[in-house]
Amino acid sequence: MPIINKQTLDTTTPTLPLTLLKKPSWIDYAVLIVGLACVGWGVATFPNQSALIGLFFVGYSVLLWYRPQSLLIVVPAALALFDFAPWSGRFYFDEFDFLLLTSITIGYVRLPAAPRHSKRDLLFLSLAILLGLSYAIGTVRGLLPWQIPEINAFNNYYSPYNALRIAKGALWAFLLYGLFGRLASNGQNIRSLFAQGMVVGLAGTIAVLIWERFTFPGLFNFTDVYRVTGLFSQMHTGGADIETFLTLSTPFLVVQLFEKRSWITRLAGIALLVGATYGVMVTFSRIGYAAYGIAMALSLLAAMATSGNQVRIWSYKRGMAAFALTALVLAVAVPIFKGPFTQARMSQAEADMGIRLAHWSSALQMRDPGWPTALLGMGIGRYPETHSWCSKESLAATYRLDSETSNIFLRLGMGSPLYIEQFVTIEPHSNYLLSLNARSDQPNTEITVSICEKWLLTSARCAFKLIDVTGNGQWQSLQTNLQSDEVGSAPWYTARPVKLSIYNSNTQTNAVMDVDNV
Repeated sequence: MPIINKQTLDTTTPTLPLTLLKKPSWIDYAVLIVGLACVGWGVATFPNQSALIGLFFVGYSVLLWYRPQSLLIVVPAALALFDFAPWSGRFYFDEFDFLLLTSITIGYVRLPAAPRHSKRDLLFLSLAILLGLSYAIGTVRGLLPWQIPEINAFNNYYSPYNALRIAKGALWAFLLYGLFGRLASNGQNIRSLFAQGMVVGLAGTIAVLIWERFTFPGLFNFTDVYRVTGLFSQMHTGGADIETFLTLSTPFLVVQLFEKRSWITRLAGIALLVGATYGVMVTFSRIGYAAYGIAMALSLLAAMATSGNQVRIWSYKRGMAAFALTALVLAVAVPIFKGPFTQARMSQAEADMGIRLAHWSSALQMRDPGWPTALLGMGIGRYPETHSWCSKESLAATYRLDSETSNIFLRLGMGSPLYIEQFVTIEPHSNYLLSLNARSDQPNTEITVSICEKWLLTSARCAFKLIDVTGNGQWQSLQTNLQSDEVGSAPWYTARPVKLSIYNSNTQTNAVMDVDNV
């Protein structure tokens, strides 16, 4: 495995000369054809805007062919911005996976292998091998007992193939590290290019969350319980993706602020720092606050460290700059921290910690007995299924696709509300006719449909309608009028996205609901 050392990272060659790019062999061309064919299939079968996405990948592929180092900017930026799951419904193998497959395929085909070093970092190599073995064992355990892929294999978290959804991230990381080594050996400034990509992703994330705040609760409304999610669709299960990315990307911005000499660049960087601080604060994540504070402190200390003959002068100047940036961050953070919702969150910290510890204790008790589980775990991705079967906590509702006589329909189970939703375009104060087929084996059942102003987690104005289902086990053709009322009535500059949602709202046990032809 190639070593990316400090000397390599400080190299400042802006572009990779075409003469240093590898002339592909027939094996390289075979790999290229297979990889890009997989990407082409994924794009061709993409549910939304496949033509535009296809044009993007064509352009990106051409760019990588001549400038492979571009992936160092595109990949980290796309990590935060290239997420179309709310529109496509895909979250196992999605557009970001296609981007990574394109980057890795073309990168390995075009970049010559890094020269072997006489000295290797044996500790790092050993830890990397152990990490890889851990992921491999966890993935195999997560996939067992082996099941033949079927219609529900890649559309829910309860599938054993959930192991692949998680483990693929480690695989991509290992493959990208190999590419970074090849780029570094060819004189590319890995640190600078990657930092630029992180800053681009940070800027895009800030733009989205400012739009989100402006559109929903308001930029300066710190009493509302609304918490931003940006373009991180995985937060629909309650993750901490957005505060994690803001915390990890801001240090790259801080370093860029101290390295760049252009006053325009510095002003833009200061504006981004204000936006990043604001973004972290309106996540209202307590651990996010702590992590961001630590990240800022460490990055400012690192930025103040200088060397050379003018160490005292530069240290003083950088120290003053760090003090000014700290004051700016606090000026943004303190008013939000003192807001009613943040204070309510902080007052509940001890109680919430107790809930989390109890949840962790429950998770440990759900494991299978025996030394293999104690040593190797239950397997990557198996927690949702294990929780569904073994936990005494409240369970989320389930969903799956079933078929009868070649007709595929949606089956909604019982539990905490689970919304099957889709973005729609509606007009306010309008009457809409909704038709669907539904059935249930339980009497006196109902299904709820709604149209709500919603981005990912929190709804604003909504219109609901309960639809009664006979419950005789036979399919019923149902129609209902849904009045939009005030939903979607905001001016164009604050227009909120609207979602049509369907969910099983029954309270009795085992009231399974089948839905089709909506």
